[in-house]
Amino acid sequence: VNYIYTFRNGRVTYLGEAGFRDSQMYYYPNSAYPGLFCSDGNMGLYTTVYYSVSGGKVRSEEVVEYQYYDDEDVYTWLEEPITNPITADQGLLDLVEDGMNPQYKVHQYTAAEISTMGGWEAFVQTQQVAASTDDTAWKVLYQRFITSGEYFGALANPDPELDEALREREQGLDAFALYDMDGDGIPELLVLAMYGIEQADVFTCEGNQVTRLGMMGGDNFFQFIYHFSGYPGLFTIMGGPAMDIDHYTIKNGLLDRQYIGMTIVNDDGDDTIGLRSQITDGTLYNLLYDALVDGDISPVDLPWRGHDSLKTDADWAAFFNSVN
Repeated sequence: VNYIYTFRNGRVTYLGEAGFRDSQMYYYPNSAYPGLFCSDGNMGLYTTVYYSVSGGKVRSEEVVEYQYYDDEDVYTWLEEPITNPITADQGLLDLVEDGMNPQYKVHQYTAAEISTMGGWEAFVQTQQVAASTDDTAWKVLYQRFITSGEYFGALANPDPELDEALREREQGLDAFALYDMDGDGIPELLVLAMYGIEQADVFTCEGNQVTRLGMMGGDNFFQFIYHFSGYPGLFTIMGGPAMDIDHYTIKNGLLDRQYIGMTIVNDDGDDTIGLRSQITDGTLYNLLYDALVDGDISPVDLPWRGHDSLKTDADWAAFFNSVN
């Protein structure tokens, strides 16, 4: 249970309870319903509840119920859940039922996490900045995310038994770059593993927290990273001598990988002589051909920064201004 408080007339005042588990609490930013939502249930029957504050108390309203099992046999799950609307508020129901609306989870910080952020004053300041409408929120959140080492626990490791890789990560040998992959004005944070099998974990700012979207690479060596005007996301070229071409974009709140094709090399493996792909977009094909075969287009030089180059305020300002 989550206990809700507010500050009123010089005192901290108890308002009521909301939800059942902190990990299930979420909200819809900039919607007409600024409260919190929680979906919970048991035995295949789940209910979404909306919590708001009115008249000095927490109010709850059941929105919709989802039935995942068969009435005749509770051990037989339905291929498609049965949806049972409950609320009479059509706007509230539409908000919950529209799967395209972004949901931001509420992150509840432990005392230890707050300590790594610099204490209570720094914690409050971070939340205030994250709730603001200017472009400083993502900068504060990314800086805290990197300096606190919080990102380390969120990384995907293709092989946890690579002791050398883990040691290097513990020594802070990862590198960081910023790139707006979906064009929403908030750049994504890329964390590059500086060892053997290369990977770049991708994070973004959602509400007042940093969320992992997925991983680029992870199965070979990065050779090039390209960005072409008019095409969102990043193209990665990995391997060798023949190289795989992948296109990474953000789709439905996650990193989406599309295999494009691969390069063709001569018998000696020294020169790239063509492309093997199913690309139907002629412009994109020509861009890739010019970049990989003719060498007329240079790869995007993402400004990777290591821990050692992110110490002073000037270092961080330069890092934040490096967004392409």
